[in-house]
Amino acid sequence: MEIHVHPSVVAEISRRVHAQRRAEARAEGLIKGETKGVVVSILELLDVRSIEVPLDARARITSCEDLDVLRLWLRRSVTVTNVADLFEPVGQNCDHGSLADGDC
Repeated sequence: MEIHVHPSVVAEISRRVHAQRRAEARAEGLIKGETKGVVVSILELLDVRSIEVPLDARARITSCEDLDVLRLWLRRSVTVTNVADLFEPVGQNCDHGSLADGDC
């Protein structure tokens, strides 16, 4: 049995699939851009605070693609006294005062 589909239906399906792919690519680009911005912010903040960032720590920060982790490190970069404190496991280094317990 052969199924015939009207060309306008095929064109509409093709248009929708293409639009969905463009939307997904745009969203991925936005996330990558936000990730890069948070990485730059972390490194700038540590630099302004004169906290040394060894190459291995810099590599760890710049290679991280988990936006939630990067946001945690950004919040921590405001108060840490050395870069090692930035990477403490969740629940450690929670003397921030203004942050909720869940943020540490």
